[in-house]
Amino acid sequence: MNISKKTINNFNLLAISIISVLPILFILGSGITNLFIVLLDIFFITTILLKKEFKHFNNKFFYSLILFWLILLINLAFSISPQPI
Repeated sequence: MNISKKTINNFNLLAISIISVLPILFILGSGITNLFIVLLDIFFITTILLKKEFKHFNNKFFYSLILFWLILLINLAFSISPQPI
C-alpha cells in the first residue's frame, strides 16, 4: 500500500487543528470534547499504521502505562459489589 506524504501531512494538519480548538471545546461540553479526543486517537492510530512506525510502543513508559491500565481493570472487577434482589 503506497501512502503519499501529502496524505500523512493532511492527517498531521487535521490533528494540529483539532488540538488547537480543544480549549474552546472544553467550554462547549464534555460530549464534544470526548468526540474530538476520540478523533485524535483515530488519527494517531492511522498515522502509526500508515507509516508503520511502532517505536512508540517499544519503551518502558508504554509498558508501565499498560501495566497500570491492567491494574485499574482488575481493581474495577473487584470493586463492583452485587446487590441482593
